[in-house]
Amino acid sequence: MFARMTTVFVNVAKLDEMAHFFKETIILSAKQQRGFKKAVYLTEPHSGKIVILTIWEDEESALESESTGYYYTTLSKMTPFFDTQPVREVFQVNVSM
Repeated sequence: MFARMTTVFVNVAKLDEMAHFFKETIILSAKQQRGFKKAVYLTEPHSGKIVILTIWEDEESALESESTGYYYTTLSKMTPFFDTQPVREVFQVNVSM
């Protein structure tokens, strides 16, 4: 399995609105992507830091979601909430329980 982690800061006042948007819009489209397994949405409420972790069956699926434009289109939908540019990292999942 592979994980993509996207880190970004949003205005603290928009944290709840962003979480709702993510749950109602982004998760629904993610579930339609080949190889998508799970998403975890983490917030640090005092700073507005958000970490979005998506888990994929394999590296091919994770990278395909980028090469097809899905990842970048999804980010563009969330841009109105962002105070900073998102930082993207990809990891191999060695242990998951």
